Amino acid sequence: MIKKFFIRLVNWSEQREDMAKSAFRADQKEQERMARERHEQIMAQRDRKYVSERTIPAEGEILGPSDSAIKEEEK
Repeated sequence: MIKKFFIRLVNWSEQREDMAKSAFRADQKEQERMARERHEQIMAQRDRKYVSERTIPAEGEILGPSDSAIKEEEK
């Protein structure tokens, strides 16, 4: 009888630890989801005005020392 009591006690404490872990995991998932939504809202408000896009200029757009003098003369 005492053995059964100890077995139940041990099983109960393990279940309690598992419930705490599952509650912690659920809370972490909820916080992660909220952070992701907040980030998406911030990025939507910015509307790409702070996002820098790196563009490679075309060959005709590249001005070197000699090219700039030629283009100024054409104007």
